[in-house]
Amino acid sequence: MLEIFFRDFKQLLHIKSFVGTSENAVMIQIWTALITILILKALRAQSKFNWHPSNLVAFIRLNLFVKIEL
Repeated sequence: MLEIFFRDFKQLLHIKSFVGTSENAVMIQIWTALITILILKALRAQSKFNWHPSNLVAFIRLNLFVKIEL
């Protein structure tokens, strides 16, 4: 399970190293990545299409700040 998390952490989120060096900074980055991965897996499970995780990340990045009229 831990190996899968770090594989997803590095591959999906394109994180090669930790930003901070303190224990708190590393823990914040790990928790943020874990939450992000869980949200992506939940979105993939709810999607009508069988998105590959990297395609879903790319789609979200492209459309994150697109203004949509409600």
